[in-house]
Formats: sequence, structure tokens, C-alpha cells
Amino acid sequence: MHERRRICEQVVKGLFAYLDGELDEAACVEIGRHVKTCPSCYRRLAFEKRLRAKIRQCSSQDAPERLYRRVKNVLDNNLTTTQNA
Repeated sequence: MHERRRICEQVVKGLFAYLDGELDEAACVEIGRHVKTCPSCYRRLAFEKRLRAKIRQCSSQDAPERLYRRVKNVLDNNLTTTQNA
């Protein structure tokens, strides 16, 4: 039981990266295999997929240009900081 819980915790931690297509193929296969056999993780994955779909439906307006510039500046600053570390 503890092993199953540990695997579920790992799957949940990787769920957003899985949905965003940021994991390598092996990790995707592992998560896909797990959610097919774990009702709890399957429900979590299904919920996150539905939530993302709903958010996409509701987000018909583009963000203001000012917000894009602010986000870009933050990302650029973080990248520079990371590269200099």
C-alpha cells in the first residue's frame, strides 16, 4: 500500500508536466500506464483535463500587451540570474 501511495504522489507531482507535454517519452508512458490502473489518479488526470478545457473555452480575450511585457521581463531576468549562478 505504501508503494502505491508513493507512486501516486510521484504521478501527481508530474501531472502538470505530463499534460503540458514536458516529460520524456518514458515518463509519459509510466504515468499513462499508472493512470490506467489507478482510479484515483485517473480521476485527478480527468479533472485537470476538463479544467484546462474549460479555461481554454473561457479565455477568449487576449492578455494586454503590458502583461506580456511584464511576464517576458520576469522570465528574462530569471534566465539571466540562472545563467549567472
